[in-house]
Amino acid sequence: MYAGVSDIQVASEPVGEVYFTLYGTEQGGIYKGSTTEGWTNIYPSPTMRCLLIAPYDNNVLYAGSSYAWYRGFYNPASEGVLVSVNGGTTWQQASSDMPWTVATTLAMKSGDHPEVWVGSPGTGFQYAPALQMPVATHTIGEMLSQPIVYPNPTNGVIHLAWPTSFLGNTTLSIKDMTGHTVWQQTFESHQHPSVVVLPAHLPTGIYGLQIAGGNHGSIQRILLLRP
Repeated sequence: MYAGVSDIQVASEPVGEVYFTLYGTEQGGIYKGSTTEGWTNIYPSPTMRCLLIAPYDNNVLYAGSSYAWYRGFYNPASEGVLVSVNGGTTWQQASSDMPWTVATTLAMKSGDHPEVWVGSPGTGFQYAPALQMPVATHTIGEMLSQPIVYPNPTNGVIHLAWPTSFLGNTTLSIKDMTGHTVWQQTFESHQHPSVVVLPAHLPTGIYGLQIAGGNHGSIQRILLLRP
């Protein structure tokens, strides 16, 4: 039995997978599991308040942390908004633009340009573009038409093998978990793989790698692990 459950979310895929947040106890954190398989605390924290599962990709999760409930103030235990793109295996903070790192409510506005809305004590409601890197199922032909990025995870150097449709003037953009572009480079892609050195100011974390060439585009997740 768990006391202090603050939010429960059920994933549509895989069927039966449940997430819940536990606040204010020694067992606090984000839990994942099922009534048959049991529960695992995948992110221990005493201040977890809410969860959001992206409807377009159940691997994309948002979580809200707040020490406060009625008003905003700084407390190092409050982590604001966290995001995961791998079903809760790893998490990254996504609240750098918030006045206070306090989040008690999460909701998603759907549509062509989905947004994540956050209820933050003391500052009202805030929103940011939702992270749109859904996991898609491709045919072999579709996979061959996409750039191949390796290694992934990377220590800061990536190689890109180009399909014919992407040859020529190509723009490479790196986006953080809030959808902001943190680095961009334009170059000529050729039949031979390109070597790209990511800027040193990017810390360890999960990023979106957006590639645009000709009339084609691709976006992939990369995990940057600094030594």
